[in-house]
Amino acid sequence: MIPGKLFGDPLAARSCEAATKSNTELAHYRAVLGIATLALALYRIILALHEDDYVHLAAGEERLIPGQVAAFRKLGLIDRWGMTLTVATVMFGMALAAFYLYQVFLSQYR
Repeated sequence: MIPGKLFGDPLAARSCEAATKSNTELAHYRAVLGIATLALALYRIILALHEDDYVHLAAGEERLIPGQVAAFRKLGLIDRWGMTLTVATVMFGMALAAFYLYQVFLSQYR
């Protein structure tokens, strides 16, 4: 018989509670990161709806070109941040899942 297993180990119970709290906090951070990613995607969709898709080469349309260039650059910046946030969200989620599985694995041997 392992000492502490008969009546329960209070130290192990505290560490289990701390792991559960940290898992919950990390899940909240991941949720916030996911919501930020979705908000950025929604902003990009709304911004792209107002974009002028036509190439203006005719005389008198030169004044529209700087607006198109600015919109293109803004969409490029949003796309770059969107990819970064998406990768960060996925990687953080995978790390959170690995941490959770590790905690479950450890709890089986306590």
